[in-house]
Amino acid sequence: MPNIVERESKIYLINTICTLAELPEETYKIFGNVVQMFEEGRLKDQCLSTKDRMSKPNMKVYIFADLPYLTQDTIKVQLQYLGNNILTIQEFMKENSFLRNLATVQRHFLAQLGIKTWDEVIDLYPQQANREYLKRFTELNYKHGTPEVLVQACRNLKETSSRTQASEKRNTSAVSEEFIGLNSTKSHLVKISPAHINMNVIK
Repeated sequence: MPNIVERESKIYLINTICTLAELPEETYKIFGNVVQMFEEGRLKDQCLSTKDRMSKPNMKVYIFADLPYLTQDTIKVQLQYLGNNILTIQEFMKENSFLRNLATVQRHFLAQLGIKTWDEVIDLYPQQANREYLKRFTELNYKHGTPEVLVQACRNLKETSSRTQASEKRNTSAVSEEFIGLNSTKSHLVKISPAHINMNVIK
């Protein structure tokens, strides 16, 4: 009977093969080009052994092990980077692993913030909804749930957001009065920053 490691290896192998087999046509062509370049030793910083030069080398499945956990758009871009010699095989694998971990962080962020889509996170927390901020959470252990560090970070974000919204509400309700117009009509003016103005409405 195979041990746990062997079983998990077979599962990841099957998942990876299925993901590659089910790639959209355009992405599959990019993947096929990458494999051909590998066989010809044309990928970035690729070194072929004497044996490989005599017969085409086989591209190992483990190189693509993290692709099942990425979106189709991300897979396409990553394969393009590999095929265009922007990334080496090692850099390709490292970036895929990072993006897989980043996706885990994003899912836990959504759950902790009580938000459904990442677009909403970008709107509400633009300074935190980026790679540089989130990468600090990618090395945490998520096997037993959301790490306390991330829970506290999300709690702080929600509290800060609540205080900001309350402050903005107070500012907009504190109406200043000024006499304007040829007939000295009293008008209520609300001071707002340009960032709050919807330019699509003002035409």
